Amino acid sequence: MPKAKRPGPAPNVSRAEVERLVRKAKVDATNEAVSLALVLMFTVLLDKYGAQDHIRDIYNDWNKLAEEVLEGRVKLHELRNVLRKEYEIQI
Repeated sequence: MPKAKRPGPAPNVSRAEVERLVRKAKVDATNEAVSLALVLMFTVLLDKYGAQDHIRDIYNDWNKLAEEVLEGRVKLHELRNVLRKEYEIQI
């Protein structure tokens, strides 16, 4: 039986490049998780609550609120507190 070939030497990658790749992987994983959460939420609204007539408005309002959070006009922790205190939703 022929002997298995050894892989070649590891590429010479700088620490900065490794850190950049790690940051990118974290951002990609976060984006995928957020995307999955939104797909689930919108699917439930459509399938279980008949939101077909309102789904575009809900989506647009969600985007507007997200922009307000990013711009600092709305605080995410305040939204979370309202959900917890007024609706008993723990996120």
